[in-house]
Amino acid sequence: MRDIANETELQAAKSESRTKALALRRAMSPEDRAAASAAIHKRLFELPAFVDAEGVHCYIALDEEVSTEAIFEACRQRGKRTYVPYQIPNEARLGWCAWSPGEPLIRGPFGISEPALNARVSPEPGWVDLVIVPGAAFDREGRRLGHGKGYYDRFLAELASFTRYQGLNRRGKNRVVFVGLAFHCQLVAEVPCGPRDIKLHGLLTEFDKILTHG
Repeated sequence: MRDIANETELQAAKSESRTKALALRRAMSPEDRAAASAAIHKRLFELPAFVDAEGVHCYIALDEEVSTEAIFEACRQRGKRTYVPYQIPNEARLGWCAWSPGEPLIRGPFGISEPALNARVSPEPGWVDLVIVPGAAFDREGRRLGHGKGYYDRFLAELASFTRYQGLNRRGKNRVVFVGLAFHCQLVAEVPCGPRDIKLHGLLTEFDKILTHG
C-alpha cells in the first residue's frame, strides 16, 4: 500500500478504518475478550522476543483492549523489569517509567491508568528490549492505527532512533522489538499510513502470530 502524503486524505482514511475496527472490538462480549486475551498471552509468552527480554514496556489495558494483567505477572515471575507509558498532553507525547503490579496508579487523560506522579522517573532507553503496543487496527505488514493522537508513533520512533544511532541497548542489540496485541477483528487488509507512521516487528491475535520486517 502506498503512503498517503495528502494529510486530509490520510486522516479521513484513518478515521474510517479506526471507526470500523473499534466497533467490531466493542461488539465482543467480555467472555470472548477474556478467552481471546488468554490465547494472545500464550502466543506472547512463547515469542523469543519476550523470552529473551530483560526489560518489557507494556500498556495498562482499558476494558475493551487485550488485557495485560497476566503479562505483568508473567514478567514478575520471570524477573523481567516492566515499564509503562503515561501521557503528557501539553507536549503531545508519551513519557514512560518503571512500574510493577501493586504500585499506585492514578486516572490519567482519557481514563487511562498511569503511575502516580511521584513515581515517574524515566529510565535510559537502553533498558527496554520489547515494547508491547496497543492500537485500533493493524495489518499483516506491521502497520498500526492508533487513536489519532500520534503518541505511540513518536514514542516508538524515539526508541528506534536511540538504538539505531546511539547503540544504547544495554544488551548490545541494535533495536528494540515492537509487538502489537489485538483481537482478530482488529486485523484489516490495509492500514492507511503516512511517511511518519512506524511499522511493528510483529502482531499477535488469538489466531495469528504475524512477524513482519526484521
